Order: sequence, then C-alpha cells, then structure tokens
Amino acid sequence: MLVTSFSPTRLEAQDKAVQSWKQYGLSFRAVQCIGEDYAKDFTDDIEWVKPNLHWSKRTPSLMDIFKTIDSPTTLINSDIELEDHLDWKPESNVLRIGIRTDYCPQFTQLNKYGFDAYLITPETAKLLVNNSIWGLGIPGCDYWIVWKLLTLGYTLDIHKKGFLHAAHKEQWNKDDYRRCSKLLEFEFDVPVQDIADTLQELTGRTHLSKRTL
Repeated sequence: MLVTSFSPTRLEAQDKAVQSWKQYGLSFRAVQCIGEDYAKDFTDDIEWVKPNLHWSKRTPSLMDIFKTIDSPTTLINSDIELEDHLDWKPESNVLRIGIRTDYCPQFTQLNKYGFDAYLITPETAKLLVNNSIWGLGIPGCDYWIVWKLLTLGYTLDIHKKGFLHAAHKEQWNKDDYRRCSKLLEFEFDVPVQDIADTLQELTGRTHLSKRTL
C-alpha cells in the first residue's frame, strides 16, 4: 500500500507516477485537504482532512497522514515514478527510504538532498503524530521524518534505484527554506547544515552537486 497527497500543479507528472504504480499492481490512497476535488481524477480512495494552515489551504499535515496508517505503508511523493515493483518488508527500528533520480533533457542525477519514499509501520507512525507544524511536501519535512527517527534509535535502509522524478523549477522560495531551517534547529537543537551534511554522509551523497532547472 502507498499513501500520498496530490497537488493541483504538475498534473501530468503525477499522472505518469500513478500509471507506474498501477503498472506494478500497487494499491494507493490519498490524503487530501477538504475541497481538493481534482484528486478524484487519480483515485477514489481519499481521506479528507483539514488543511495545515501553517502553510496553505491545500497542505495536509504529516500528523494527519500518519494517523491514517494502520498497516505497513509506503509514504511516497505524488510525482515519483517507480521503475520496479516495490516490495519493502518492515523491520523493527529500521526506516526504509527511497532516494529519487532527477531527470530532464539536460541531466539525469541522483538527487543530492531529498527523500521521497518511506516505509512507515503503525508503530513508526505513532512516533510521528505529535507535531502539527510539518506539512507534506514543504521544505524540510523529509529531513524532519528521517532525523526524528534517527534520534529515536532507528537505522536507515537506503534505496537509490527505482525512483524517478521529472526535474522542475523549485516551487519554494528562500524565505520558506529559512523558516523550515529554523523549525528543524528549534526542535533538534542542531544546526540545519549539520543535519544536511550528516544525512548526505549516511546516504553516500556528499560527492554530488545540486542540479535543478
């Protein structure tokens, strides 16, 4: 089972992702803010929630998404295409994560910073429902998930193949990134650059350069 949240932008990229999920026989559901009827074009299995107004009228809280997880479920970004069947098995105190490869006519490269898929068990989900600030897809939400579980003694099982993402221009601005950096530093009392550097080291991405359109 996959869980995601669809966006009203980049519909073609999301449709391509959904077709890849269906190709491998994967069932999926969406967690959407009330009124986001466009999501019905992708699936009938939708959990309707109130928006996380810390961010926007169309951003669901991670907390609300994790509350829906009652069996091992892969949280995946809605524009991530799968190249192979996803058959992750849960393991106690292990976070399985997928790292995307960005592609476009100009380049194809493993993404330097982000995380785009996470195997979440009900036990793991219970550890992630006590924070109402973070919304799915905002800058730093992936760091929050991974760093939070690392601080709780989890280890990472890293998968770098099989996750494709059509590169696009960044949709967040510098103020958004600064705000999210401050939130991470406030909660964990660690400079955000140290968090980024550590996660790159743990996932073997220190040698990569940042590439965007």
